[in-house]
Amino acid sequence: MLLVENIDQYRDEVDLMSYKPISVDAPTTIKQAEENIGGLSNAQKMPALSWNIPVEYCDTGSKLITVDGSACFGCYADASRYKWSNVKDALEHHFNKYLENRRLWVESVIYLLNNKKIMQDVPFFRWFDAGDIIDLDHLYDIYRVAIRTPQIKHWLPTKEWKFKEHFILAPDNLVVRVSAPFKNRPFKSGVHGNHSVVLTQKEFDDTMGTASQTGINYCPAYLQQGQCKDCRTCWDSEAEIVAYRYHGKKSDGMSTNLLQIDNLHYVNQT
Repeated sequence: MLLVENIDQYRDEVDLMSYKPISVDAPTTIKQAEENIGGLSNAQKMPALSWNIPVEYCDTGSKLITVDGSACFGCYADASRYKWSNVKDALEHHFNKYLENRRLWVESVIYLLNNKKIMQDVPFFRWFDAGDIIDLDHLYDIYRVAIRTPQIKHWLPTKEWKFKEHFILAPDNLVVRVSAPFKNRPFKSGVHGNHSVVLTQKEFDDTMGTASQTGINYCPAYLQQGQCKDCRTCWDSEAEIVAYRYHGKKSDGMSTNLLQIDNLHYVNQT
């Protein structure tokens, strides 16, 4: 059952999040906090830490992953090291620890983000280098974490568009970046707020020179050993759209069924 059942009740809940006490035994050490949540992820691409769960628990993504031409078809988090048994077990453990005690999970993530040295040195956190929002309560819990870690910039990529009306209530230090469902098909400007699109390798290479005309921010990671390095565009609320060069398991991302476009622009996009 949802803790908050409608947008008005949710708005009241958000107003209380910064100081509303949670009746759980909050952790007092990093070791204890890590045990409570199963630890955080240290994805090599990210500048600091992240949190993830198996892609099998993505609601929208688990449907799109079978759709040829979708952004999830050939998902990078459904291949390579994410298929190693130790990684699969760790992600499953993250998922189970969250459901085991959601309130304790909130307090523990807050404690880790406020106390781990890497987050003090590099205050940028990514949600879901694998997986997505589990349910609406989960989104609320992420908001609670962000509000109580105001010194950290949070980036939340998601394909759970059904929660769109709630994204406008995100704390100022959290960017919810909605992912377009199909490769090479960005959302119309001004409609979905902060968003992203996956481009096939050819489309990315052919159109990145038009960035000044389209306003699209092209992710430089593929030129930087697959890492963010000094780039923080995904965490920037002023960057409306970010384009990622496909790097999944289906060759270069091309498909016989892919919805191709001749020139990447917003005019007549849906």
